Amino acid sequence: MDAKASPGHPRSHFRRTVVAVVAALASVILLQFAAFAPGSAATTTVKVGQSPSGTAAQRFNAAAITITAGDTVRWEWFNGAHDVHGYNYPSLSSGPKGGINSAGETYSFTFSTAGTYTYYCDEHAGPGDADPANIDANIASGNKMVGKVTVLPAGSPSGLSLLTAAVSFAPVVITGVSQDVDAQPVTWRASDATGSGSGWRITISGGELSAGSSTIPASNLKVRLLQNRITTVSGNTAPQSLVTSYQSLSQASATTLVRAATGTGMGTYDLAPEFRLTVPANVKEGTYTASLVVTIVSGP
Repeated sequence: MDAKASPGHPRSHFRRTVVAVVAALASVILLQFAAFAPGSAATTTVKVGQSPSGTAAQRFNAAAITITAGDTVRWEWFNGAHDVHGYNYPSLSSGPKGGINSAGETYSFTFSTAGTYTYYCDEHAGPGDADPANIDANIASGNKMVGKVTVLPAGSPSGLSLLTAAVSFAPVVITGVSQDVDAQPVTWRASDATGSGSGWRITISGGELSAGSSTIPASNLKVRLLQNRITTVSGNTAPQSLVTSYQSLSQASATTLVRAATGTGMGTYDLAPEFRLTVPANVKEGTYTASLVVTIVSGP
């Protein structure tokens, strides 16, 4: 319904005033980038000294993984004193016996050739325990600290993939008070075609929003993923959301958004995360942008 112009102020002046207010807005558009898109090199982390349930043990977690030629495996200390030595890949060696033995200790290796490669901890297993004839039984029993890496040919369609879409917000009218605004709906698609059942997880982090020299803190951007917004397109048990209430994003550390436990998440799933932005009362006019880093990695 049109408002009436006050005496001495023609209707056209009233409309110009409204246009001027609406023009003073913070239009926020968030851009995201999938860290591991199909066909790009990826890094898979294996915990050293951890059981499949996440407790301390003389095991590798995950002990059996599938990657693509050109990908990197990163062994990361969790507990105890351990090492990594290849059975049928001589250059795979973390160095001294028991050398992975404290927080922050890691060993990374890039597999350039397709094949199935086994390895063992020299502290808690021997070469024979990693013999391909014994490896699967020893991994299943958990009595030997051994592992297996299946490397698919480069360009293979099998593997983990994550298809994402940009997150954007409608124009926000500056009101002089802090306000929460919700993003436009998005749907992402995650697929596990490795056939390994090793599980996987998706993490997300974000930097501050900026428009020229003006910024909005990264913590003002929040995300949640309700379990009923995870849809199974095809496959077995769907992954589980770990963020079912709004949680602030951080540039310094990634948030695990969703997790597929061992033996689950083998298929294709649509995810519909929700984003909320707190626009400060003192925000300056501009188009604000930021980058979201979204990563899918193997392992529960």
